[in-house]
Amino acid sequence: MNSTHGEKWWIMSIYRTPYTGRDALLEALRAEEDRLVGVVSDPGNWSSGTYIDGWTVQDVVCHLIDETEDYLKRWDMARKGELPEGIDLATFREKLRSGALAHRHLAQDVAVARFTAAAAEMMAIFRDLTEEEWDGFTIAHPLFGAMPSSTFPAVQVADYMLHIWDIRWGQGDTTTRLDERSAGTLIPHLFSLWGYTFNHSAAAGAAISYGIRTGGAWGGQWKVVVAGSQFVIEAVEDLSEVPAIFHYEDAAEMVLSRFSRIKAAKASGDPDAINAIRSLFSGL
Repeated sequence: MNSTHGEKWWIMSIYRTPYTGRDALLEALRAEEDRLVGVVSDPGNWSSGTYIDGWTVQDVVCHLIDETEDYLKRWDMARKGELPEGIDLATFREKLRSGALAHRHLAQDVAVARFTAAAAEMMAIFRDLTEEEWDGFTIAHPLFGAMPSSTFPAVQVADYMLHIWDIRWGQGDTTTRLDERSAGTLIPHLFSLWGYTFNHSAAAGAAISYGIRTGGAWGGQWKVVVAGSQFVIEAVEDLSEVPAIFHYEDAAEMVLSRFSRIKAAKASGDPDAINAIRSLFSGL
């Protein structure tokens, strides 16, 4: 059972990885970065397609350059007390595409080296954070707006893991898996992310609860209560009273489902409740 048992997540709040979990999160980040660099450094992969429509491996690396260098700029802005608001999802997606295109002139070795240099600088920042800064220092994410510093390593773990999966899928390995340990560090952050994709308008006036159950070494079970266009997620021992439960085999399957790479959640319970819940939350 993971260490999140017994904690709560409230809508639109951000989960802060405890300082005691810092080393595990940064180890996952380093491992995923190493895996990613190994894949994108292969000259035979550079022009290969990926799961992302229209993107090659080159585009993924160019995107990572743009994203990581942008994070470094935002860190400097935060130190000056500047916290710009997040942008809408459509604008954010266009920003990702235009940012990647801006670096397409770079040769493969130059592009990979530029990404790894920015990633190393970002990692150094994470490692130098004090316990107070880890939980309390705030930076503006381009989509989500103000976020505590401890969420940024998790965002990067997710980004690296998913792009590795995207690349392998593009090479024909449609059954490729995520690293279970790395995926496990992201489970609490998945709940926070739901606050930004939860369908508030559809939930207006709704009152419903359901369960999430995830197997594996990093698994657990949680109860979600939706009321008045808000929701609460809480780790629980008993799900016998909820009308529907969504099951994931393990943390890796949960992460892939949550980020819309696969549809793996197996639902049990009342069919009407299942359909209603799926209209409110993605990745179920």
